[in-house]
Amino acid sequence: MKQLLVLRHAKSSWDNPELGDIERPLTKRGRRNAHAMGRALHERGLAADRVYCSDAQRTRETWSLLAPEWFGDKTIPFTVTRALYMASADALLQFCKAADEQAQRVMLIGHNPGLHELCLRLCSTAQQPEDITHLSRKLPTAAFVLLSFPETPWSLLQEGTGRLELFLKPRDVQD
Repeated sequence: MKQLLVLRHAKSSWDNPELGDIERPLTKRGRRNAHAMGRALHERGLAADRVYCSDAQRTRETWSLLAPEWFGDKTIPFTVTRALYMASADALLQFCKAADEQAQRVMLIGHNPGLHELCLRLCSTAQQPEDITHLSRKLPTAAFVLLSFPETPWSLLQEGTGRLELFLKPRDVQD
């Protein structure tokens, strides 16, 4: 079974108007949420075989805080790419279709609105509507989505074929 793990970057700062959007760092709350989400994902026993991350400062910083909490000292293949920076749902879907076929669990770290729309488009229409009600409202910062797909190559990934397994938000895991 293939699994797509989706993480929206943690809360970023708008405090410095001289920084370009791609350069914005995380806020104190964002850093706290990244740590908390990493611990929560570790506690749930989740894993990723391959991680692709937008090249924005806030996405890279989210990963750098989340990964040690989640994976400890284990090294996960990690690629930073401009292709995920503010990418549309269509572009993200094409990106997923080109993913490494050896990876069963591929993770994307990026931005809304593309990530949110991608998750909604991939969810199966056979699922009960209440299963995706919360996801359909909003994909908040530092939120995590786990979608499972039938055994099929990434290259054949289609809309409406994913099963929403987990939708986790920072407020769900705060101490």
